[in-house]
Amino acid sequence: MSIIFPERHYIYGLPMEQFLSALRKFMEMRTLMPIVLHELVERVDVYHVQGKGKDKT
Repeated sequence: MSIIFPERHYIYGLPMEQFLSALRKFMEMRTLMPIVLHELVERVDVYHVQGKGKDKT
């Protein structure tokens, strides 16, 4: 007899169940509070501007 485990699916690095739970919680909100923003944004990377004019990145 063998046991078959369901395949784990990941969305943005989180198990699907955890991601969907967080998504449902965020959809019910009316205002964006700092604690929620912290959960949504893992990190912010800031780089120096390179190039000039339309070639700027």
